[in-house]
Amino acid sequence: MKPSTTSLFLLFLLLCVCGVLAEIKDAHPLNLVNDKKFIVQLSVHVTDTAGVTLEQTNFLKALDLLGVPYKVITQYTLAWNAIFLEINVDKHLLKARLELIDKIAGVVNIFPEVGFFSPIGQLGTCHCLRLQQEHTFQYELSVSTGPRKATGKRLKRQDPPNVDQSITSTEPAVSKHYNGYAADPLSALKLTGVHTIHQTTKLAGTGIKVGILDTGIDYEHPTLGGCFGPGCRVAYGYDFVGDDGNTPGPRPLDKCHGHGTHCAGIIGGMDPDGPFRGVAYNVTFGAYRIMSCTSGASDSVVINAIEMAMKDGMDILSMSFGAWGWAESATAAAASSAAEHVAVVVAVGNDGDKGIWTSGAPSVGYQAISVASINNYVISEYYMIPDIDSSYLLSYQMGINGSKPAVIDTRPFPVIDITSSCPNITMNVTGKIVLQNLAECSKLDITNGQPVAILMYTADTDSKYIWSAQTTFDGVPLITLRNTDGEWLAQELKSHPEIKLTFSQEQKAFPMVHPGKPSPFSSYGISPDLDLKPDIAAPGAKILSTFPLNFGGWAQDQGTSMACPYVAGAVALLLEKYGKMPTSAIRSLLLNTADPMTMDDRQIYPVPKQGSGLLNIIDALNVRTLITPTKYALNNDSKLTAIDERQNFTIYNMAPTTVKYAISHLPAASLTGYNGSDPRPLSTVTLSNVTATITFAVTSVTIPPNGHAVVNWNIQPPNLDPAGHWFYSGFIYVKPDSDEGVQTIPYAAVLTTGLVNVLSQERGYPSLQYPKNDSTTISASSADDTISLKLFTDNPTRLLLVGVLSEDNETDYGCALYLSYFARTAQPIPITFYPFEVGTCDSEQQSELLPNGNYRLYVSAVKMFGNLARTEDYEVWISPPFTIERVNETSTDVLPTFTDVLPTSTDVLPTSTDALPVPSPTASDPHSNK
Repeated sequence: MKPSTTSLFLLFLLLCVCGVLAEIKDAHPLNLVNDKKFIVQLSVHVTDTAGVTLEQTNFLKALDLLGVPYKVITQYTLAWNAIFLEINVDKHLLKARLELIDKIAGVVNIFPEVGFFSPIGQLGTCHCLRLQQEHTFQYELSVSTGPRKATGKRLKRQDPPNVDQSITSTEPAVSKHYNGYAADPLSALKLTGVHTIHQTTKLAGTGIKVGILDTGIDYEHPTLGGCFGPGCRVAYGYDFVGDDGNTPGPRPLDKCHGHGTHCAGIIGGMDPDGPFRGVAYNVTFGAYRIMSCTSGASDSVVINAIEMAMKDGMDILSMSFGAWGWAESATAAAASSAAEHVAVVVAVGNDGDKGIWTSGAPSVGYQAISVASINNYVISEYYMIPDIDSSYLLSYQMGINGSKPAVIDTRPFPVIDITSSCPNITMNVTGKIVLQNLAECSKLDITNGQPVAILMYTADTDSKYIWSAQTTFDGVPLITLRNTDGEWLAQELKSHPEIKLTFSQEQKAFPMVHPGKPSPFSSYGISPDLDLKPDIAAPGAKILSTFPLNFGGWAQDQGTSMACPYVAGAVALLLEKYGKMPTSAIRSLLLNTADPMTMDDRQIYPVPKQGSGLLNIIDALNVRTLITPTKYALNNDSKLTAIDERQNFTIYNMAPTTVKYAISHLPAASLTGYNGSDPRPLSTVTLSNVTATITFAVTSVTIPPNGHAVVNWNIQPPNLDPAGHWFYSGFIYVKPDSDEGVQTIPYAAVLTTGLVNVLSQERGYPSLQYPKNDSTTISASSADDTISLKLFTDNPTRLLLVGVLSEDNETDYGCALYLSYFARTAQPIPITFYPFEVGTCDSEQQSELLPNGNYRLYVSAVKMFGNLARTEDYEVWISPPFTIERVNETSTDVLPTFTDVLPTSTDVLPTSTDALPVPSPTASDPHSNK
């Protein structure tokens, strides 16, 4: 996954000023950008078709009454009640128009046209390597200690039938058919019981429509039907973007990327000439291409695709893309709304190596089914053969379409360990393989010759090995070895310095690191809204599936992008058996029958990592017990230190006989993403075996056929220091005395008594950049004469304001920028302010242009876990002074006030103009930076 939708957009477009004044509970995210296109969300629920039509009509009439020039681009009525429109005014009038729109009755949110979502899939990491001078290679790598390792077996409710955990290679003819990949093409299906379902039932997703919002599908692939349109496997779809991002068309063919094609194969591929098949191999596809060959997707394109998929009658939407964000972001809100009609399955993200707050939108939508990834059993790899022991194979991975080895040469090559000579390597390395321990040598400067290959390893590569991929620079392959293999080779070189390695020209199947366990790359929950995310986990690491025919037809890829379509296929099996059902029922079947996974010491993985656990399709398809609620998110804004300790759940027995249920608690490891008082999230979370305690009113209940029982329980948070901001979680374990599988209810909460700063002031952000390096004076004389504010948010914030102060900090001129639900960012975000647009804003007056003079900007953000209504919960930064010196002070532009054109009908416009309470920064503010 990538940064938040807002932050991604800011990387490409410049923000100008905006403001909003409303009650806190209705604070609208007027995230104004230097584009005139906006999505306006309205209040009437989409189930009220007539009400939606009337509200949208009244809204457009209000725009006419207010004199706002606009163009309607799209009206959304199925997935979401919203209108995508363009405001046709000059930039300096745009803020005033948005303030008027914000006050129209029924306006819930105003979203800028944001986006550049990227598909969530690992296409191969790239180590930074650059040519310094002729015959000189230099690259630098950062090394971390890596997450806590987990190699034990997962906690099973029952042993999944017919799960063959042996490492098997395919026959040579089959391997050739699958583009050289040698691992069992059905290995991922055996992890969750899907393979057993295929062998013992006729369930295949028949009659179920699955819409894939992605890069399109190569529907010419025989495994996906070979054609497009009525009567084909890929029967529906549309290309919203074209190859260049601006040429939509009727045929959503995936020829330049492959991501959507790979997802389609996982959901429902059926190879007519080999053993490969997807989870639901007889579904009908809808292909909705939202990403071009060169760019990701914007919010409006995503919502357009959701709407079309619903019009086409899709039963399930599979969405393997996203960006760090909140449930209130446009795509998350739209996906959650659509989930009331269709099952919406979304990848949680691939930023597990960046710590907490990395779950992506739209997966954090309240009704979306958010999917984490677990490792496959086997992986297909090339390898090197040591001449001293031909049975010890040093395996390595290629890129996503790795049909060729790193070195196409069958001669044996000598190996030299250069770690002790690092970083300046002066020995002649021509014709040699270089071995490098990254823990001791992260920078390498080779000045004499060009090596055959560079082999790299570190303690971190065992846990992150599944991310590694072969990369080359100027013909030199960079190969990441498992740590154990690297250490073995380094040790053998001490006693056998003459060792030579031969590169294989074919692949073999090798065991995955930590098979059947959560993938290190899978992002951590919980969501910034403190909702329990991800919801469930499925195989996503090193999955063989279809790929565009022009790229070889098959590929081994990984990411939560692969886990998402796997779950979408499982939902298709459920719908085929049980018929149409609400998303809430689907979520219950999936989550409550999933298998919690354990570490090597039998401690359970945190729920923020694995969700409810590994998908168990056998139990989900044979359930005779239902439990409500499906999951517990025990925190909310007002209950960070005093959660709802008293809870209850209801067990429904749908079996024809009386069943006795034993009730117990499975606590999971607690985790924190912080190091003491440092507000910057750690890249590696810290785990603790100190867990919560649950007391049940009863430890067993006996329920007759078609009966139910309510079980009360109390929870005591773990005995951990709340200043550490600990996430604690676990499972309520409900075990029947019948042959039915166990059911669990996952829970998660945060233990904290403190607030966490948002602004990365320790890193020197926010910061100002001026139009001229030697001047802090700006004017309106040119479009380039601007202030650029660089933001870096270490943590998510519900509200971030940029305001204007006098140079002496005595006068607060009001807000210049309002950003609600702003996600954690991965890098500094530049925001450009135009001096002729900066103005005041309050609930009674229209914005006014700032006169010439000396000013400061201030940034005010509510801290993580903070309360919007408490001034002391805001963090404030004050900029150095700058000067506005316009060439011409006179402005002939007339900005209409709201009361000038206020219609009398309260059906169109609200009367509330309550102001949003925000802190007033002063020179004495402890967070100010003068």
